[in-house]
Amino acid sequence: MLIEDNGGVRARRAKTFRSMHRFRLSLLALSLVPGSLHAQSAVVWGNGTYTFGKAGAIAAGVYHSLVLKSDGSLGGWGWNAWGDINVPAGNDFKAIAAGMHHSLAIKNDGSLVGWGWNEYGQTDVPAGNDFVAIAAGSGHSLALKSDGSLVGWGWNEYGQINVPGGNNFIAIAAGLYHSLALKSDGSLVGWGYDNHGEIEVPAGNDFKAIAAGWYHGLALKSDGSLVVSWGLAGTQQAVSSVVFISPLEGVAAIEAGEYHSIALKHDGSLVGWGWNEYGRINVPAGNDFKAIAAGEYHSVALKSDGSLVAWGYGNNGETNVPAGHDFVAIAAGTGFSLGLKSDGSLVGWGFNGQGQINVPAGNDFVAIATSGHHGLALKSDGSLVAWGDNVYGQTNVPTGNNFVAIAAGDYHSLALKSDGSLVGWGGNDFKAIAAGVYHSLGLKSDGSLVAWGGGVGQIKTPAGNDFVAVSAGAFHSLALRSAADPLALLQALRASVLALNTNKGIIDGLTADIDTALRALGNQNKNSDTAAVKALQALIHQVAALRGKMITEKDAGVLIQAAEQIIALLSGS
Repeated sequence: MLIEDNGGVRARRAKTFRSMHRFRLSLLALSLVPGSLHAQSAVVWGNGTYTFGKAGAIAAGVYHSLVLKSDGSLGGWGWNAWGDINVPAGNDFKAIAAGMHHSLAIKNDGSLVGWGWNEYGQTDVPAGNDFVAIAAGSGHSLALKSDGSLVGWGWNEYGQINVPGGNNFIAIAAGLYHSLALKSDGSLVGWGYDNHGEIEVPAGNDFKAIAAGWYHGLALKSDGSLVVSWGLAGTQQAVSSVVFISPLEGVAAIEAGEYHSIALKHDGSLVGWGWNEYGRINVPAGNDFKAIAAGEYHSVALKSDGSLVAWGYGNNGETNVPAGHDFVAIAAGTGFSLGLKSDGSLVGWGFNGQGQINVPAGNDFVAIATSGHHGLALKSDGSLVAWGDNVYGQTNVPTGNNFVAIAAGDYHSLALKSDGSLVGWGGNDFKAIAAGVYHSLGLKSDGSLVAWGGGVGQIKTPAGNDFVAVSAGAFHSLALRSAADPLALLQALRASVLALNTNKGIIDGLTADIDTALRALGNQNKNSDTAAVKALQALIHQVAALRGKMITEKDAGVLIQAAEQIIALLSGS
């Protein structure tokens, strides 16, 4: 989170910013030192909206939020199971940080105060009056002193509080079990948990800000143009892939590709932003463009003289545009493109695995559309024609001569009729859906699964066409197969428990019951099923006791439902 003042970022010694990850509200907070910040208004959105006038700084934990007001007092809201939002009284605070269930604050005199969950001593702040920045992780805390040295306290199972020596640090960040620091020479250092490469910081001396997610890190370069990421979110592949642009003015048209966007301005020039793998946002120079189209990894533009230009990924020939100055419209799909010529004929080029560039003959076309692997065209008599991939019926166009506009999705197509009504066809074969916090699941009529939205593992659906039910937890997914295998279901249940956002001791206790059930089934004797059922009943009892406290209502419901399904299977009911 950057606190902006008059278009810039003001802070004292700690130049930090925070990133949001795949968990609720946000990840783990960094310190925000307002210094001479003018009073701002803080607004929070999501499950409830809160507005605080004249806020100096804000910080978001996993289930709670904090605000530092301009008068130096603190406010808090959200889950309060551990006293998370029991903020200390007074109006002499200048910085705040929010962790999983604990929080920290720096007072005007440079001393620290902590509150909330303290199982590992994470709120037992060190004495002293020389602290300038703070960061809070899952069960550990960090502080930066005025002399540039670091202090860490709290949980240390992974060495996350074994701070490096030296007096040349200017910013800190705390992830779930790892820690990061920015040095005065612009270099980075990381320590603690490293199972996903969380502390394998990029080399270089040109960084000016850092942030830590649960299992990843981010750094902003000195020129403000690039973000570097590492850990579970990506292995530093974003070094040249993220471009920040200011709000655009004078825009005539926009197009969105897979992970990039392009805009056509009124002066005929182009702008591109987003992920730049394959050079997909390296738009050509000039002020003579009049139309644009964005495909999956490539883009196409139509020039004022009727010629075409393309850029980005071109291994399928999608950037090998046909010659000529007689094009009037363009469309871009996944690895291929279409062009409409002034004589009403069509041209296709690029990938042709599903016949998507085998355009129909004729000179009576007036509009084209494409996405995915199929093409769609509108004829001058108001009828439609489509070709290419038809797995979901997306090329089974409706009959009639009263269509005036068309649009194509990856697996479906749309058309606007002259009476203003819409017609859609293609992919629409879902028989069940489920929604998590940031992701969604769909069960298709053929028994296969699809998932979309945010996350890491929860949208990586298993292969197969034998699924009969789906359920989405906060940050994980479940699916029931028609030929249910108790061992496979137990393994899936165990994975769901390990993905819970709660105390490690609780996770260990729950997995112990599941492991007991797994061992019982592995013995394959006459008492195996009975022993496994008893272990699962114990698991259900544990989850029910923690429901709404250390395990969210939704996660608890998913776990209990899964355990009951396995019990029913083992009991033959």
